Amino acid sequence: YVYPLPNYVASFLYLFTNSFIDSFKLGQILATFVGAVFSYLWIKQYFGKVGALVSSAFYTWAPYHILDVYVRGSVGEVLALLWIPFILWSIERRSIFFSSTGIALLILSHNTLALLFLPLILFYMIIKIIQTKEKKNQFYRYVGILMASFGMSAFFILPAIFELGFTQFLNTK
Repeated sequence: YVYPLPNYVASFLYLFTNSFIDSFKLGQILATFVGAVFSYLWIKQYFGKVGALVSSAFYTWAPYHILDVYVRGSVGEVLALLWIPFILWSIERRSIFFSSTGIALLILSHNTLALLFLPLILFYMIIKIIQTKEKKNQFYRYVGILMASFGMSAFFILPAIFELGFTQFLNTK
């Protein structure tokens, strides 16, 4: 199951570029830039402006990120890496809408990276529950966020799960 969001983004950007190749390249540029902005916004509340700027630079120029953009051209991974700081920022802002939308967009951007990062996002949510005095309300908020995000991405997740027996991951013959 190929993640659909990079193709949706590129199809929209095609309206402005009139070239599919350029629209995918523009999508990667935008995803890298927007990911750096949200990395800055998330870290700024913990380490101030200078710490956030340094952190955002490290996020943007991390070797894996550079490899994805310039060598592999993995549009799905580049787009998925945008949503991680966005989700963490929206959790800090206590935004149910943006948190659930971010998780859904992560799943639709790259299913493998979503499987990798969802446990980390859950761990972050658990830390936030432990830190708050309103543990029960926070728990229900996060359950609602997860339910909404899986509901928004159900058109992609459910067929992938229920038709797993009809797919082949590796050629074992």
